[in-house]
Amino acid sequence: MSKELKIVEIIDKKDNNPDNEFVRLQAISAPNTKVNLGHYAIVDNTFDGDGDKTNVFKHFYKFPNLEINRGDFVRLYSGKRPKEKQTNEDGSETYMFSWDAGTCIWNNDEIDEAFLLKIFLEDRKPATPKTEK
Repeated sequence: MSKELKIVEIIDKKDNNPDNEFVRLQAISAPNTKVNLGHYAIVDNTFDGDGDKTNVFKHFYKFPNLEINRGDFVRLYSGKRPKEKQTNEDGSETYMFSWDAGTCIWNNDEIDEAFLLKIFLEDRKPATPKTEK
């Protein structure tokens, strides 16, 4: 399976304002192939009381179903920003989404990481409990 989307960078204006903090992604799919953002999610790692990484993801953002072209960009803002699209000078598009977090997500240190997950739904079943007889 070839890679379709990559994390380019995490931007923080260092002003402790989640509205100015974002993760920037780029579609790197094969030529003439669209990328459905709905197959992707971003999560961050968390740390325990000793500062060691845990296997718990505190923040999870699943992108909506939206097809973008190779070379297009995505910005996921930590705070509240309007969902919008802008055309870049090179003709590519930048799609902006908002996590709506009340605080900054990225700790601005070398051990904080963003994880881009590709999601496939294998199965699902309603969680309706059955009564044993």
